[in-house]
Amino acid sequence: MKLLPRITLASVLLVLVLAGIVLAKSPPPGSEGDPIVTRSYVDWRATWVERTVEAGAFMKLPTGVELVVAGADGGALPLREANFDRAMLIDLTEGRNAEGASLAVGHHYLVGPGEEVRITFGAKAVIMARGLKPE
Repeated sequence: MKLLPRITLASVLLVLVLAGIVLAKSPPPGSEGDPIVTRSYVDWRATWVERTVEAGAFMKLPTGVELVVAGADGGALPLREANFDRAMLIDLTEGRNAEGASLAVGHHYLVGPGEEVRITFGAKAVIMARGLKPE
């Protein structure tokens, strides 16, 4: 056998082996490791949604949700209840964990890792949220 056909055959076999390795290590389509996402997922995670909440309204905010209080009577949004002792709501505007009985108007909040934040609003307000599942 001549040298050129041997090199060609070896090259083809090497390419096939490398392709098999790459395909074997690829994550299954649609899995968490798959780098391709759908447009609806991107829109859901990237779009700000305006919501009006009434006094006494309850909301669960999973990890990664962002929240901005766009308007509330009195300059702050009072909270009736919040589980800040077990969950983390980070005030990105001030660079600290949210604590206390109200959220400041115009501040940008982020739900930190761990348990979801559960809050009950004490007044009517307009909030902007990103990362909430559609209603």
